[in-house]
Amino acid sequence: MIYKFRSQAAADVVMLQANGDQMLTIIGKEPSAQGIITAAQIPAAIAALE
Repeated sequence: MIYKFRSQAAADVVMLQANGDQMLTIIGKEPSAQGIITAAQIPAAIAALE
């Protein structure tokens, strides 16, 4: 599976499944075929990735 992270403010980011799953797990999201990370969740996601 390929993940595509989309944003209106920047270009799309495409990741293969292993890296996409890892990214979602780090920010506390369940890896799935479709999902949303809201603007309110972005600060916590960035902190988790750092």
